[in-house]
Order: sequence, then structure tokens, then C-alpha cells
Amino acid sequence: MIPPQAIRDVLAALRSGSHRYMAIRPADATPANAPGIIVPGRSAADLAYACDGAGEQWPHCQAWCLIGSDEQLAEIGDDWPPGMRALQMPVTLANFSTQYGSAGTE
Repeated sequence: MIPPQAIRDVLAALRSGSHRYMAIRPADATPANAPGIIVPGRSAADLAYACDGAGEQWPHCQAWCLIGSDEQLAEIGDDWPPGMRALQMPVTLANFSTQYGSAGTE
């Protein structure tokens, strides 16, 4: 569960971001263009949808980031779930945790 303040912080970053594509992925994902779950829009429901997909893909992850980029790389891997894409040279817009007591944006 994401703490309420973290949700507000990530939504603010999502809504103020100017990038064409945004995604949720583990905060420690490597390499830089490691895939994430695309956030399909800029609403709370869109964020919840992407967070649910990310949680299903990485069930033990507790440290997350919202990334943004203007370019999407081609889909890689037949076993990727719907909505997972790699972004070209992404920028971290916000970090958040699914543990109460820790949240932040960059």
C-alpha cells in the first residue's frame, strides 16, 4: 500500500511532467532503459492501474520510481506483460515506497 502523501507527491509529478511517456518500475532497475509499466494517462486511476501492473510484475518490490521520456523503445521480449515498455534515456520524476514512513520526489 502506498502512503497517502506519497500518492499525492507522485500524482503531482505525473501531472506536471512534460514527457510523452511515463512508467512505473523498481527504483533499483538497471540498466537505465530497463522496462517499466506505462502509465496510460495522468489521472489517479491511470497511476493506480500502472502501480497494480508493476506490483504484479515485481511482487516483492517496495521501492519504486516514476520515470519519463519522450521516446519509447521497441517492445522487447515475448514474455513481457501488456503495458510494459522500455523508455529511451528516462528521467526519474519521483521515487516512492510501498512502506509507510518513506516517500519522496526528486
